[in-house]
Amino acid sequence: FAQLLVPVNGAATATDNCTPASQIVITYTDVFTPGGCGNTGTIARTWKAQDQSGNISTCVQTITVVDVTPPTFTFVPCNQTVNADAGQCSATVTLPPAVASDNCDLSPSVTAVRSDGQPLTAPYPLGTTTITWTATDCSGNTVTATTTVTVNPINVLVVDLELRGVTSGPFDRCITFELDPGNVIVKQVVTFSANTGGSRADNVTLFVPIPCPSFTGFNCIRARDDLHTLWAAQTPGEGFGIVGNQYVADFTNDNGPDNRLVVGNLNGDEWIDVLDFGIYVVRFGTTQPVNLTCAYTLYHPDFDGSGLVDTVDFTVIQTYFLFTDDTGCGTKNLGGRGPVTRISVEDLKAQGLDELIPADLNGDGWLDTADMEAFAEGARPARPGDLNADGVVNFEDVDAFVLALEGEAAYLAVYPHGRWLNGDLNGDGAVTLEDIDLLMQALQNP
Repeated sequence: FAQLLVPVNGAATATDNCTPASQIVITYTDVFTPGGCGNTGTIARTWKAQDQSGNISTCVQTITVVDVTPPTFTFVPCNQTVNADAGQCSATVTLPPAVASDNCDLSPSVTAVRSDGQPLTAPYPLGTTTITWTATDCSGNTVTATTTVTVNPINVLVVDLELRGVTSGPFDRCITFELDPGNVIVKQVVTFSANTGGSRADNVTLFVPIPCPSFTGFNCIRARDDLHTLWAAQTPGEGFGIVGNQYVADFTNDNGPDNRLVVGNLNGDEWIDVLDFGIYVVRFGTTQPVNLTCAYTLYHPDFDGSGLVDTVDFTVIQTYFLFTDDTGCGTKNLGGRGPVTRISVEDLKAQGLDELIPADLNGDGWLDTADMEAFAEGARPARPGDLNADGVVNFEDVDAFVLALEGEAAYLAVYPHGRWLNGDLNGDGAVTLEDIDLLMQALQNP
């Protein structure tokens, strides 16, 4: 009678008291009982050993098939960095689900848990939230992966802008945006293009910091070019609001009220008045940079971006003289005064505005609308060397200088709006041959 020996692994062996081991016939049959996951389960393996005399011995071996291999992620959403939704201190983010595969389970389960304990579809707060994905197969094997969602304390604002008073371009201007409540200020360089309705910039995107956690949304936006325009304002009733997850504002004349930025304000107050005219006049004829950054703070009367302060820029001040800030959602009161239509030379000195004194073109001791009228008729501020009254010093002044040598009467007969003493470069009170060398120097360094 053969005796079976079944090892944990491998084939069974048998011994017999009569039959040599090599002559014992060993066979087996299996009965598989499926488990709960894929190919797992148990195998009842019955071994049979038969010696040469036909004696049989059996032994049943139980083999358990288990799955210890965890699933594998075939897709995990990438980390996301987004800005907060307009008017919110959070963002709605839709993540595609992670996907996993397994060697036994055709459909391993995948779950997601957020570090803030909120449902996956809930808005994400400011900062970084971690989503932990867990894939589990039917044997209980698991694997994890993570995705982070970072929400910046920023609202996106998309603006259309148009300048009222100039139609040229392209040129760059620094535009200041102010949003309330919260008095949030953003400055951005904007490129304006030529447009018949006013120099224009469309779909300007700004990133606005939001004052969380108290932030409840904006209900007013103002915009201006600090060096050139008055404030323009827009309320929700005029088109300022939320579209999708971003704010939109329309400072154009396309829809409803005229919300364009009115050009002509040079000193940053709330009026276009004689002070702006004075700033313009004393710079008449000078060259100016065409494109400006937000670091540029000097007076810049080149409204149309031509690179030269000329009569086109004066027309802007004439056209919008005494216009004031748009008070659509609250005035920007910078002192509470009205427009300045007349100011004495003495008051200019007292207020530290001495540089505007040459704008008193008629010499009556006042900077006022009479000087604007004089300029419109051809009067120009004193500028040594500018004898043909075009506001610049160049070789076209040579013939006028020769005429000035003949005396003031002869000069004014040809240049009635010129200044004869612009030819007095040495300051002796007359135009003489002694001024020639200084004129040549001025021509070389206008």
